[in-house]
Amino acid sequence: MDAVGRTADKVEWSILNAEANVEIDITAADSLDSLRQELNDVGITFAMARVKQDLLVDLRNAGLVDRIGAELLFPTLPTAVAGYLRAYQERHGALPPGVRPIELPPDPMADPEVT
Repeated sequence: MDAVGRTADKVEWSILNAEANVEIDITAADSLDSLRQELNDVGITFAMARVKQDLLVDLRNAGLVDRIGAELLFPTLPTAVAGYLRAYQERHGALPPGVRPIELPPDPMADPEVT
């Protein structure tokens, strides 16, 4: 957190890459929630990328899906980056300087009947 305060640019999001985490226990859940709260207290959005189904179940059971926000739990890193860019554009009216929109491939898990 000290490094966040020393940066010249305002940090808006922190995305945790959870690829190596397939499950969590209560100690890990408490630590994640403490990190989320600490970031929130200084105005930084906490999000997670590469959240697999088993981890999502543990996060839900610990009450973290509600505290983090389901919209901030992403299945892949590109979807997390796209989520950040959407939020940035909504907040600032444009993408960050020099950044192009990300074209995501269709979700292979999406129900083709749902529009």
